[in-house]
Amino acid sequence: MEAYNIFIAENFPIQNFLNRLELMIGTAHQPLYPFLLNFLMPSQDIKYNYTILRFFSVSFGLITGYLLYLFSLKIFQRPYLSYAIFIFLCIHSLFYFYSRRVEPYAFFCLLAILSYYYFWQTFIVKTNSSLSKYIAHER
Repeated sequence: MEAYNIFIAENFPIQNFLNRLELMIGTAHQPLYPFLLNFLMPSQDIKYNYTILRFFSVSFGLITGYLLYLFSLKIFQRPYLSYAIFIFLCIHSLFYFYSRRVEPYAFFCLLAILSYYYFWQTFIVKTNSSLSKYIAHER
């Protein structure tokens, strides 16, 4: 699977982006990860770029862990619980396995954490503050 992602990123022409999207409709791969991976592949020498490509996924895993820690600290407001959540994510075997490979799963986890954070900021925080204004006026 790792080799297939590298193959897609190698053959992902930026100028023929719409044609490549039509070819990817039948597969289960989303086009954003190979599109980003293509920028790290300036040459065709895979042996040289393989470590860089793996570090790309590892960086998404590290950013996911840090943002999960910040998000849980903001929700629960207990640092020990946030540390426990961060440590659980770091020692989770599947997250560790997929964040060190050239696969988009750590990137998808990052996007999921960002979408949860956006949802929480948009609907939960603003709804609670606006409800407290209405409840205070009714008394």
